Amino acid sequence: MTESFAAATSLLAEAARFFVRHYPIVFAFGALASVQRFVSVSRYDVPLLTGISGELITMAVRIAFAVWVVRAVLRDRPDPPTTSAGTLGIVLASTAYLVLMTLVFKVGLDLIGSRLVAEAHQTTYTSWELALKNVTVIPFVLVWMVILVVALVSRPATDHASPPTVTLEQPSPDRPAER
Repeated sequence: MTESFAAATSLLAEAARFFVRHYPIVFAFGALASVQRFVSVSRYDVPLLTGISGELITMAVRIAFAVWVVRAVLRDRPDPPTTSAGTLGIVLASTAYLVLMTLVFKVGLDLIGSRLVAEAHQTTYTSWELALKNVTVIPFVLVWMVILVVALVSRPATDHASPPTVTLEQPSPDRPAER
């Protein structure tokens, strides 16, 4: 399992390098979603950014960002992890990291908001929390998941048992078929 965590950590580090290297583009996509989320949660009256139209804008931005990430990652294709760890082990270790990130960036921030921010300011806190997550945590996780999938799909299939191959020889005129 140690090798699985090492491989998952290397993919997480690769995602961080990609994220930092391309942050101006990541920020541009995330800023659009941040503005929509901030306006929607803050209850400002901007018809285009609230309700269904706002959600459709955010969805379109996220789809465009996902397409850009996939294209950029495939262009700069990371090397698959060189490890004897199995694919399942790497996926499980990555899942453990994702759960840890969720505890920190979702549960932790919710606890901070509910305990340290006065009730009258909860909406403002939530607005800023979502605005910041849209340019940090949310795009990072998307980048990380794309890098994880591309790296695992690119791995040679050595960690799965291959089914035995059976070849049937056709009888030749020199040698009759065995019965």
